[in-house]
Amino acid sequence: MLELTNEPVARISRSAGCLDVSNFRRLFQRAAGVTPSEYRSRFGIAARVSRQEDLPTGQSARIRSTPSR
Repeated sequence: MLELTNEPVARISRSAGCLDVSNFRRLFQRAAGVTPSEYRSRFGIAARVSRQEDLPTGQSARIRSTPSR
């Protein structure tokens, strides 16, 4: 959901079954190595659009679905 929507992190947290947003953020950072907001800025829709705009015409971007560690 962080990659494909602009839903607030709090709503995504609840959708994942975690009612405490701060706990979700902490667990997410532990698992992914970045905060949910950092993850979204790297791999979300807006990041894809900006990377596509930076490419020469006709070239597609390679997008990783998980952060590198």
